[in-house]
Amino acid sequence: MPNLSSDNSDDSQHGLIPVAQETPSAQNGAATDVPSSDTVIQDEPAQDRGRQLSVLQHQVPAEVPGYQIIQCLGEGAFGSVWHAVEQNTGKQVAIKFYSHRRSLDWSLFNREVEKLAALYTSRRIVGLIGVGWDHDPPYYVMEYLKNGSLAAFLSDGPLPVNESVRIITAVVHGLLHAHGSGILHCDLKPANILLDTDEEPRLCDFGQSRLSDEQLPALGTLFYMAPEQADLKAIPDARWDVYAIGALLYHMLCGSPPYQSAEAFKQINMAENLEERLMRYRELLRSSPPPLAHRKIKGIDRPLIEILDRCLELNPKRRYANVQSVLDALQSREKWRARKPFILMGVIAPLLFLAAMWPIATNAVREAVDSAQSNLIDRAVESDLLTARVLANSLADELEFRKNEFQRISRDPQLLQALEEAAAENWEGFDDPDPGKQPRFTNILNEFKELNDLERTQQGVKKDTSWFITDVRGKQVWRSPDGKYIGRNYAWRDYFHGLGRDFIENSDEHNPDKIQPISEPHISIPFKSTETQRYMLAITVPVINADKETIGVLARTTQLGNLLEKYEKHLDTQHDPQLNVDRTIALYERTSGVVLDHPVLSSPNIPKSLLATEFIVAPDVQSKFQELGTDSDLSRREAEREMHFRDPMAPSKPEQFEGEWLAAFALVPNANWVAVVQEQREAALEPVDDMRNGLVKRGTIALLVAASLIGMFWYFLRRMVRDRRESKRQSRKDGPHPGSLSSTGTS
Repeated sequence: MPNLSSDNSDDSQHGLIPVAQETPSAQNGAATDVPSSDTVIQDEPAQDRGRQLSVLQHQVPAEVPGYQIIQCLGEGAFGSVWHAVEQNTGKQVAIKFYSHRRSLDWSLFNREVEKLAALYTSRRIVGLIGVGWDHDPPYYVMEYLKNGSLAAFLSDGPLPVNESVRIITAVVHGLLHAHGSGILHCDLKPANILLDTDEEPRLCDFGQSRLSDEQLPALGTLFYMAPEQADLKAIPDARWDVYAIGALLYHMLCGSPPYQSAEAFKQINMAENLEERLMRYRELLRSSPPPLAHRKIKGIDRPLIEILDRCLELNPKRRYANVQSVLDALQSREKWRARKPFILMGVIAPLLFLAAMWPIATNAVREAVDSAQSNLIDRAVESDLLTARVLANSLADELEFRKNEFQRISRDPQLLQALEEAAAENWEGFDDPDPGKQPRFTNILNEFKELNDLERTQQGVKKDTSWFITDVRGKQVWRSPDGKYIGRNYAWRDYFHGLGRDFIENSDEHNPDKIQPISEPHISIPFKSTETQRYMLAITVPVINADKETIGVLARTTQLGNLLEKYEKHLDTQHDPQLNVDRTIALYERTSGVVLDHPVLSSPNIPKSLLATEFIVAPDVQSKFQELGTDSDLSRREAEREMHFRDPMAPSKPEQFEGEWLAAFALVPNANWVAVVQEQREAALEPVDDMRNGLVKRGTIALLVAASLIGMFWYFLRRMVRDRRESKRQSRKDGPHPGSLSSTGTS
């Protein structure tokens, strides 16, 4: 079987070219006449014959102090494995030399030894005895297992179901120990499983293994390797080993791994390089029909089929999440098999009992449904609340990050010097159409803006709507992108004075001579863009000169929808096919209950008339918004949940937002906003309705079956009684049989 090693850049070594049995570990224990006991000492003639035979077949890489090398057990891509005997004790061992001189031999050797050393306590993993770190070539000494590999065991054909399950369960136990130690095998296959004297499997060959937190890819072996693993950019995942478990079990049951065929090898080997081969392998798996041969195996049961199918899911999200889940499924299957005879024995009695217990069962079902509905609502709302809290905290962190980032820019020495120069000259030339005549600070700010835009583009995050700076009286003296707002006075805006509200422009209270600019970094209240009518916010920082005087205000603006859009990709707000619910997130102003952002408002091509409309939540929900900041845990807990929420945007899109919703509210720290996560109540409760209908349907069927059984029982019983009576009546009517003896006679 070709082995793909992600540790080699040489395409020929990766391999879709089969290596020679690739069995340094697989042949451990094959082809030897030494008894299986670990302590039996061979006599000198036997050892001499073994050494002579070994020399004829292979050249011994090097002598190992304290060991007599007997014969070569196999060679692979990175070296060879030799059967040896410890001279002092006569204990038989296997020695693996990394003798092929390639640049990454040392890293492979180091990785494999470290993993075996970390797992020495597991009886399901080949034991490490010693290591020759400074030897040339390096080697390590491991247990000698005479029965060789599972690959050799399978060369005679498939195994029975019970034997396959026994072996795979032991393998899963070994993997569970490895995963528990933070080690992923990444190359599970028959050749890397050895059998001890009791034919119990042992895991070996951890050369491709990875720590669970490593980021380096690890390519396994074709047709045992999960499709997502066949990628040079893949990050190690426990589900790789889960797929390999399925492929190994499939091989034991069917005689070969899934998807393997001569045509498959031909298609893969037509590729010109490793990446193309990996791509062909992934495409082959995804374009081929699911493997079904295991379903026809004699003696296989449905639970085992389901376990195998789930392990071999090409989509890792549908696969078992980890090896523990596979083990739990195997153990559940064994329990099911043990209970099966008793289940069959108990079928008839419960059916008959159901008829008599129907009224009680009906009430119990009603109570169970009510309880399930209540529990499901609680769980759904708790999940929504967790999501809302994550969203609220993420928004707060994002705002804080942007504020700190902008504060660092405002303190840039060159920028600060240029701004002081411009302020000293009363910002002369700020509106000159010729960039060369504009103040020096404009070029510096344009460079900062371009760099920030580039970083956000690379991160897949939308850029800020604008950056601008105002003088100490609120007049806008620079803006990027350029626009018609240069020279206008915005002292009335909260982002300038930081008083928590916008003044009415050109009113008595809007007096630039009396309004003081902010003295600390500030996140403004949301305000509507005059162009787009969408809610925006501004993050502003004061520009302070060497005399600790504020000489201007530097600001950045962004649409609130852009903030939410970033987190919609990461939070659990998308359709969940298992729960059959759609979650929606929105942002509200806490005091007024006004909708700041909502999927309807963020949708493209929405009429400006709709954007200009204020949408407000119901008064009872506004009251809950106010209670979110209370010190009372009980009041706050009550305020965070709403079981009958009505979306204020429903009139604008009733087909999607009409009806009752389950909703959770979370206060955004350091902002007067409320993050809302909601899901349709009817959809959330659909599983309960399905359960109720299913229970009623099954109960009705059970009652009918029970009634039928009782009817059949009484029918046959009455028929037997009636036939017996008819027989007796006919006997009395006919009198004695003609051939019978009479009690009277003639004299």
